[in-house]
Amino acid sequence: GQVCAATGRVLAHHSIAESLCEKLVAHAQKHVLGDPFHQGTTMGPLNNAKVAAKVKEHVDDAIAQGAKVLFGGKPRPDLGSELFFEPTIITGVTREMKINREETFGPVVPVLAFKDENEALDLALDSEYGLSVGVFTADVARGVSVARAIPAGIVNVNAGSTWWEIHLPFGGGTGTKSGIGRLGGVHTMEAMTELKMITVTIDRKARAA
Repeated sequence: GQVCAATGRVLAHHSIAESLCEKLVAHAQKHVLGDPFHQGTTMGPLNNAKVAAKVKEHVDDAIAQGAKVLFGGKPRPDLGSELFFEPTIITGVTREMKINREETFGPVVPVLAFKDENEALDLALDSEYGLSVGVFTADVARGVSVARAIPAGIVNVNAGSTWWEIHLPFGGGTGTKSGIGRLGGVHTMEAMTELKMITVTIDRKARAA
């Protein structure tokens, strides 16, 4: 959750949303929350108190508006710090909830169900952010079509939102709050250099002499 390209929300077709949530819960249950320097720990604390407070605020807001926590949902100060927060799976998430509209930057997976492709695109486009998206489908051509319709800088078909390699361009979509410009490969060099034009006017008479 504490990576800029981490998946902030999951949009799932209503026919598989329940089974997907079951798999997400099963995966979350395997995590061991604790000191990252201890062998066996798979998830450490949040970055700082401000982030921890925001994660709790988003979860509490979702619950207050009718969302259901399937797993986790609480801070774990008993582990030695207020920065520990349980891996959390939430269903019944709606558009107006903070957990859908804002960046949570924590170990929380909000799941929104959709009826068809049009609704999925409508939900995907109803966001101020546009850095990275993962589209999963058995129909690759359809996945590419959906990818073209999403104004994000990175769309991975049948791979998660965090997949990226250093030679590929990395950056947010135009008009979103996900940054400007690109890094990766030649784009890194372009971002760290400045184009400059120098012209030289030659005296033609002098050349002729």
